[in-house]
Amino acid sequence: MLWAACCLGFFGFLPAGEFTVNAPFQPSIRMTVSDLQADALVIPTCFKVYVKCSKIDPFRMGCDIYLGRYLSLDLKVPRAKPSYVSIRSYKNYNPAKFLEDLQLAPFHMVNFFDDVSDQVDVYNILFLDVLNEHAPIRRIKIKAKPNPFVPPEIKQLMKTRDNWHKSAMKTNDKLHWNAYKFFKQEVKREIRLAERTYVKSHIINSKGNTNSIWKVINQCLPKKSSSLPQFNDSHENMANNFNK
Repeated sequence: MLWAACCLGFFGFLPAGEFTVNAPFQPSIRMTVSDLQADALVIPTCFKVYVKCSKIDPFRMGCDIYLGRYLSLDLKVPRAKPSYVSIRSYKNYNPAKFLEDLQLAPFHMVNFFDDVSDQVDVYNILFLDVLNEHAPIRRIKIKAKPNPFVPPEIKQLMKTRDNWHKSAMKTNDKLHWNAYKFFKQEVKREIRLAERTYVKSHIINSKGNTNSIWKVINQCLPKKSSSLPQFNDSHENMANNFNK
């Protein structure tokens, strides 16, 4: 029991006065058995401790402390949401069939309206109906922006690096890890050389055009970092959420 109390005070960062008593016991302000809760009776993995009062809690509002076997914090930068664009698909487009259906469209319905705006709207609806049938609009996801200075040779080198990495992850062989590290350094070196050559050639070909020069320079500069998170909640709720 004493060992459990000492572990609770150590891992819960509790002052001695919060889990020990040197005066007549008062259940209203001192810790009792009912203030300790576990998530399971057989093999508990987390304990909830309710501290009724402390030196940093002059108004005796109380605070919950959660103790577990481990604490997992997801501190990774959130992945950016994918971008989508809408394009027309000309995969099954047939110009002759499109013109044939366009001639059969009832464009004479435009004359039924007197207002010019209504006529334009009707014409657009009829035309787009035929166009969408032959060249429908597709919504595709943009995986990544194309890198202008990465030739096919470097892409093949990157593919070889990824293959060695997969093999090393499966076998955990030291030779495979060394091969992966070697190709990883080669990819970095080749990308630096290709980027340097690309920037140098574009600056020379710009012939003093400042817009073209700054366009190339901005491609090499790192993107602006996202703004830091802001917390508008109270200090008590922030502490309780962090302990969870």
